[in-house]
Amino acid sequence: GASAVVCLSGFRAPLDTMRHWARRYTSVLADIEYPFLWARQRLSLGDETNEPADEELISCGIPAFVGQGSNDETVEDEISLLYHLLDENPKNVSFFMEEDPNFNGHDNILFNDGVANTVLLDKIDNFIQSVI
Repeated sequence: GASAVVCLSGFRAPLDTMRHWARRYTSVLADIEYPFLWARQRLSLGDETNEPADEELISCGIPAFVGQGSNDETVEDEISLLYHLLDENPKNVSFFMEEDPNFNGHDNILFNDGVANTVLLDKIDNFIQSVI
């Protein structure tokens, strides 16, 4: 099994995320297509079709580093793993919210125009070193 988990810009549950984005683009049609989304996910993920990642991380107790950009428009608060975990504040999870405007989005949290986010990479490295 895993010794540690690092997750950046992660969503809480796969099916909820798909439904959230489908509603954004198709409104009520998302609710009509939901059974088909569920069936598709069930084929891919089996019994864990919509397992909430926050609950799984808390119950397994594995050390985790969860980060997200403060301006992440893809993984919004409602579907964000980080925001759900913040409510629980589990002992096995370290949190990081990236505020730097050069790195605080979804697509630029690690790199922006070829420039690495060394602050975040150092935090991840320190986390991994503390676990191994």
